[in-house]
Parts: sequence; C-alpha cells; structure tokens
Amino acid sequence: MARFSVPTADIPASVTLVGVSAVAEFGLTPAALETIQSKLQLTDGAYHAKFRDAVQWGGAAAELRGIIGFHDFPTGEGLSQGEASASRRQYAHIDLDLWRTSTADPLEEGDWKTAEEVAASLASEHSFTVSLRVRAPLDSLRTVRLPIPLPSSTTIGFSHMTGVRLAKLSEDAGNEELYSVVADRTKQGLSLLATVRVSSPLDTKTLERAQERAWLVTSLAIGGRGEG
Repeated sequence: MARFSVPTADIPASVTLVGVSAVAEFGLTPAALETIQSKLQLTDGAYHAKFRDAVQWGGAAAELRGIIGFHDFPTGEGLSQGEASASRRQYAHIDLDLWRTSTADPLEEGDWKTAEEVAASLASEHSFTVSLRVRAPLDSLRTVRLPIPLPSSTTIGFSHMTGVRLAKLSEDAGNEELYSVVADRTKQGLSLLATVRVSSPLDTKTLERAQERAWLVTSLAIGGRGEG
C-alpha cells in the first residue's frame, strides 16, 4: 500500500501526467534537533529515511518516492568550539516524487515512519515547492502559438522560439513570482512544467494537495478551470 494517497484529478484525456514533486526545506531549532536526536540517531551529522513504491497513477504504472533528511553540519573548518556551534547549518528536507515508469522496485532505507512523524510534528504546515509535468496537444496552449517565428532582420542564427515561460508576479514592489508554467514544443506535442508553492501538513494527502494546486496553474495555460 502506498504511504501517500496517489493523486487523482479531473484531467482531460488529451493530457498525459508525467511527474509531480513536492520539496520542502526548513531550518531546525535547538529544541527541534533535541527532539530528532531523541528519536533518530544522526550519523556524521545527518539522518535519511527513504522509500520507493510501485503504484498506479492516472491509469498507468508509476513510482512513488520519498526522502526525509535531518542535518546538523558545520559551515566552516578550523573554527573554535564556540564559533563552530554558531556556524552550523541545521535543517531538514522533505522530498516527495511521483513519476510514470514501467519499472519500480520497492525500497525502504531507515525508519520512514518515525522520520515522517518527527517531520510532521515540527510544524503544522510546511512550504512545499511543487512541480507538475504533463504532455498535451500542441494546439492546447492558449496564450501563444508555438513555434514563434523570429524576425530574420534582427535575429542571427535562429528562426523560431519553440518554448516560453509564463509567470504570475505579485503586484507589490517585490514582484515575487507566485507561479509559473514552462511550455516547450516537442515532437510529441507540448511539454508543460508548472511550478507553485503550496503550504500543507505532512500527511497522507500531501501529494494530492500538491498536484491539485499545480494542475490549477497548468490549466491557466492550456484552458480549463484555473486559479482565477
């Protein structure tokens, strides 16, 4: 049985799911490190738990992978004990991936259950960077038509743009990128990569939330229900 619910979504039959990933990285306080050390033994300043499961996703075989890591590393060499304690990089990361593949060999390294419980207890929600890759018909891109011819009078050595990057920027002075979609023309049609940040607890539905939000962003580029 999969450790995370495999996402399902109302995705058009013309769109092929390729992969989705959710990655979070966050700093660790001394109290958090104490909690981690009480439950998991860091070796050379690190502990990793991993798994790999074979699952069905969108009607096709896929591989579900996860890594949770805890780190307590010095950031400099030749420091005194006091300097070293103030110059350590103490952080954790969560990496979840789901990719279509015809072969997936189950794997487990470390104590995933305990590592997941510890990571989930460190914050009610984690900020995940989510990426969703899909394939779609070339004519489904509604913002521009690929390829885009380049003017020969001002362009030397190139004739067309075969890809674009669409982004939504915040309206404040910082112009922070809220989400984006990279669209590339391929022999098979259109390859799309949507990227968005998602706040979510670490639980069985983390990947479901990640895919749902990333698909909303993707649908803005190729039509359908979007973020509005």
